Amino acid sequence: LERKIIGRLEGEQMRQFESQVGWEDHLLPTIKEQFGEQHPYTRLIQDHQGIDPDDAYSTVPYEKGSALLMYLEQQLGDSVAFEQFLARYINKFSGTSVITSDWKDFLYESFPQKKSVLDAVNWQNWFYDVGVPQSKPVYDGRLLREAVALAHRWMEANESDLGTFSGAEFKSLSSPLQMKVLDTIRSVCCCS
Repeated sequence: LERKIIGRLEGEQMRQFESQVGWEDHLLPTIKEQFGEQHPYTRLIQDHQGIDPDDAYSTVPYEKGSALLMYLEQQLGDSVAFEQFLARYINKFSGTSVITSDWKDFLYESFPQKKSVLDAVNWQNWFYDVGVPQSKPVYDGRLLREAVALAHRWMEANESDLGTFSGAEFKSLSSPLQMKVLDTIRSVCCCS
């Protein structure tokens, strides 16, 4: 929901950027590097019986859940109707405990005309399978490409190019884009 709010406040491209960065920079490394693809903590719905929940704490549930919501919105093909569904869901269930089946039932009730679309979603994979989901949202990618391109221009510049650079281009970027530029430079410089 946070990214839906970002989309409302800063535009759909920023929502797309934040979502793609969440997938690529948070979800994938957490699954592949922190836990490993077969680890039970890489499930969206985890069983914490007999374990310390602090051991399972990571970005996986947040990022997988966020990706699932965007994926569902795209599969349903109506962002306005999906946003209305989210608002109705919050209104109906606020202040209560909800289990996954309640959420899923409410989703199906909200989109009866899209039952076949929802039936085609691999719920087992999204909810209970370990590792990276088999399907993912389609991200616009434009803002991410622009940030990475700026980082590469800086890294590939030779001394004679430095006079052509201005801080204005970097300063004109939003904070998340600035962070991506710097993270890209750091990851290339520190890992090469």
